[in-house]
Amino acid sequence: MRRRLAFLLVLAACASPTSDVMDVDTTHAAPTTRVFSPQPGASGAGDRMLPYAGNGGYDVTGYRLDIQVDMDSGAVVALAEVDALALVDLTQFNLDLVGLTVEEVTVSTAEWEESVRFSRERRELVVDPAEVIGAGTEFAVAIRYTGVPSPVARTAGPFDAGWNWTPDLVFVFSEPDGAAGWFPSNDHPTDRAPVELSVTVPGGWDVVSGGSLVAVEAVDQGLFRHTWHMRDPVAPYLVPLAIGRFDSRQEPGDSISITTWFPDDWEGATLEPFALQAEMISFFESRFGEYPFESAGALIVDSDFRAALETQTIPTYTTASLLLGEQLVAHELAHQWFGNAVALGQWDDIWLNEGFATMAQWLWQEHRYGVDAYDGQVVNAHSILSGARLVEEGVDAEEAVRRAANAFPPPDFPRLGDLFNASVYLRGGLALVALRDRVGDDRFFDFVRTYVRAGSGGAVTTEWFLDLVEAELGTDAAKTVSTWVTAPRIPDLPERGLFSPG
Repeated sequence: MRRRLAFLLVLAACASPTSDVMDVDTTHAAPTTRVFSPQPGASGAGDRMLPYAGNGGYDVTGYRLDIQVDMDSGAVVALAEVDALALVDLTQFNLDLVGLTVEEVTVSTAEWEESVRFSRERRELVVDPAEVIGAGTEFAVAIRYTGVPSPVARTAGPFDAGWNWTPDLVFVFSEPDGAAGWFPSNDHPTDRAPVELSVTVPGGWDVVSGGSLVAVEAVDQGLFRHTWHMRDPVAPYLVPLAIGRFDSRQEPGDSISITTWFPDDWEGATLEPFALQAEMISFFESRFGEYPFESAGALIVDSDFRAALETQTIPTYTTASLLLGEQLVAHELAHQWFGNAVALGQWDDIWLNEGFATMAQWLWQEHRYGVDAYDGQVVNAHSILSGARLVEEGVDAEEAVRRAANAFPPPDFPRLGDLFNASVYLRGGLALVALRDRVGDDRFFDFVRTYVRAGSGGAVTTEWFLDLVEAELGTDAAKTVSTWVTAPRIPDLPERGLFSPG
């Protein structure tokens, strides 16, 4: 399998030795005598598209975030405690943090604890521990910081990522690199860890996050601390948070708790699609395997920003996005398997997240409304991406193909600044449709369940995925997928009567 060198916007060196699902041969172990060679941890996780994202030299094992928010000004006073394991002999290491004012950094191991020197370099918090932290040593970093968080300037898509504040509402949309705008982190999906999030606000405000709400405690001067615990490891960009005034309801379902949170004065679109979450989860379990987390639900925030994001266990939806109804809810729920349980190793392989989630929403329509609904989505997607839709609108066939090829690059080669191009959704989904058509339902869904089992807890790439397709379904099947995700022009689907114009 070759090695690569280097639209729906609805939403979503490796840091850990276990972050890649590739098998490792441990038959020939290295000598037990270790050469002591202290070094700084890398300032990036080795991402091809976002080289500054994440960091190297350590693996985060847990976050504890304690944030007090002044809703009138948007200012925070915060303490972030990051537990980690050193992977090399560290003389220095970085955390991702944009803006905000760091007041103090303390590093501790089982042997020592010191307030340490630190510096800021662009989006990096550079920490100089008092002593070398040896490889294999567990250590903790406590960062006290203040300021007014703000979204991180757009780098990969059409919006600024991260913290959004008004005096009436805080919510976060952190994909791909916005978590660094509100807490210090190893901000890359290859390094996931449990998160305990405590947010202190005045009485009358609600705080919603993922996992489970473990406590709401009165502190002083009319303030209340709301503590949520995400026990399953989560990538920083997938940590949900909203502060506002919300109502909630329990959705029907027996296997797991499903809670929908929505604005308390909401008079917008219907909540009906969210009543289907348990049925969607049950259906997806039959196709993809067991739901991967302890809870599920939805967080709806009142915003004109038309987007949703697959924040872990509780996807975040804006009220403006809900015109997409069931398709949107199915898409974000499917991400709990594809993108959350099975994480990306490289951001430019995002089609693995969005292609599977897009096909999942089509599968839901097939399940609920029949095969014609599924086929209609396939025809619509191919028509858009091939240029056939433009021909229907009167554009010359050759010009239509040229425009489509320029607008929709191959999904395995997204452009910097255009990470969420329609191609990674629609053509990524069509690649999986083509694979299903080739091998049949039984083999296809057996393969998808294998992919989820093999990839859960790890970080995957297109190269690894194609190797798995070849191993499980054969060389021709792997070539089919490879062509769909890499060819300059969208392939035809002749068995479905779908061809590029001309």
